[in-house]
Amino acid sequence: MTEHEFLGCPVDPIDTQGRLIVVSNRIRRDASPGNNSGGLAVAVNAALKLRGGIWMGWSGNTDAEATSTKMTREGNVTYVEVDLTTADVRDYYNGFSNQTLWPLFHSFKDRAVLSEDYEVAYRRVNATFAEILFPLWRPDDAVWVHDYHLIPLAEELRKLGSIGRVGFFLHVPWPKFEVLHDVPVHKLLLKAMSSYDVIGFQTRNDLTNFYEAVNCCNEGGKLENDVVLLFGRRIKLGAYAVSIETLNFAKSAAAAAKQPSMRQMVESLQGQTLIISVDRLDYTKGILERVRAYETFLKGNPSYLRKVTYLQIAPISRSDVLEYQQLQAAVAEAVGKANGAIGTADWTPLRYINSGSSRDELGALFRLARVGFVTPIRDGMNLVAKEYIAAQDAANPGVLIISGFAGAAQELSAGIIVDPRNIQSMAQAIADALEMPLTERKDRWRNMMTWLLEHDINYWTNTYLDDLFS
Repeated sequence: MTEHEFLGCPVDPIDTQGRLIVVSNRIRRDASPGNNSGGLAVAVNAALKLRGGIWMGWSGNTDAEATSTKMTREGNVTYVEVDLTTADVRDYYNGFSNQTLWPLFHSFKDRAVLSEDYEVAYRRVNATFAEILFPLWRPDDAVWVHDYHLIPLAEELRKLGSIGRVGFFLHVPWPKFEVLHDVPVHKLLLKAMSSYDVIGFQTRNDLTNFYEAVNCCNEGGKLENDVVLLFGRRIKLGAYAVSIETLNFAKSAAAAAKQPSMRQMVESLQGQTLIISVDRLDYTKGILERVRAYETFLKGNPSYLRKVTYLQIAPISRSDVLEYQQLQAAVAEAVGKANGAIGTADWTPLRYINSGSSRDELGALFRLARVGFVTPIRDGMNLVAKEYIAAQDAANPGVLIISGFAGAAQELSAGIIVDPRNIQSMAQAIADALEMPLTERKDRWRNMMTWLLEHDINYWTNTYLDDLFS
């Protein structure tokens, strides 16, 4: 059944420019500026509405027994939402995607769970997505697949018949080959990736690591100018750093900072300087190391006692996975020990919350904070770092402390770059950030903000799609 038959719509003539088909793990149908949607979702929706097309992904719902699909059309965009089975969520999503690929791609090889059942489910779900999508595809369409959950999708689509341009973008890091080569799954990944026409990575480092994998697999090699031959197919590679809606975020942060809730936040600080971190609760984010660094800073700089407050926002993720339950307990314990060792009856040096905040609220908090503390152990990009810079007051900007292992550090090099494993150096970075003169803070911020205004989320989208549609 075609898309139009399914929806009861008249058949449209084929658009000679071709539609865009986006496939991602999740979809945001309501993504638009001003409704607290993430910049990526807003950009994808905007690109779809401009070109016309389809956005397909998991609905977030589960069915105990069978996969089901719901299609809805809004204007020239069709949303295809797939309900997964309980077993698929367990083995494909929580299993292979998040217990095998997530740790591998973030260079935590020892944490990776290798399970044949997980791998079978991963291939099965990707094959199901392909079977749903293929009848909707038109010869001039271009398919844009997002992230590690869906690496085999192009291969599964091509098994069903001839299909045109298919691109892939990896939002997480691609690790060094030494991390992958002992894990049999790396052969599955490389073979699957050979079915794409364009593969995008966040940074040149990721691209270099992928070249190494291609050269070591005996089935490919570099040809010229970011083109490789892999399993007999020519593939265009590129580094496309994902970004944010820089100007919109800056404006919303400035407006949100004037809201009553922020005035209450300022009053609660009682004149103390705010240091802020925002992360999903995950072992890749370096939260435990950051807490230790802050405690070390205060012990080594007692003049800052009762003069600073560190706010760690860490919404809980994957709470049904034992490893994440243990991490949540470990972070809570570390925070409690730090507050117990340094705090007083009327001063809590570290505020730790697991609830999420709206993008406007986060923007206001970023604007209020003198220090943005962004120190993941490994991160594909880290948009929090970019949002922190965008939210600053040009007349009195804060200082970004950023891990050298975050992809964003390659663009935001005017921040204070740290090794998140070196507690003492991070403690010193806090001191340096708090002591930095206003003139230097302005110079560093202006350098980064100028870059982000030019290289915003629309720049990222257009750059990638230019290559995909060419």
